[in-house]
Amino acid sequence: MAFRKVSAAKKYFKYSECEEGQILVDGGEFIGTTPNKYGKENYDFRTDSGIISLNPSGQLDYMMSANVEIGDLVRVIYMGQIVLEKGQFKGKPAHNFELEVDSDARTPAKSKAAQ
Repeated sequence: MAFRKVSAAKKYFKYSECEEGQILVDGGEFIGTTPNKYGKENYDFRTDSGIISLNPSGQLDYMMSANVEIGDLVRVIYMGQIVLEKGQFKGKPAHNFELEVDSDARTPAKSKAAQ
């Protein structure tokens, strides 16, 4: 058995301070969500350097719910802001992301634990 040191502190990103193309999570294991102070759920990822917690955002919420399960290895790339062209928030800026998922790396034990 090999133990590795972990940190209790989470790393957060202010999307307004991120650069287009910046990798926020690189091969992090999605470990679930935790409530934030605004009553929404942050996405938590375990990486070699500790836990990264990403704030919810419309596009990220949609991609995470449709494509990611607990135990998946994920890469999240911040792609800057876009101006929404339709819908309730037409004309408003929105954060844009790219999401890559390696679900082949998910272990059976982790998949069963998520059910």
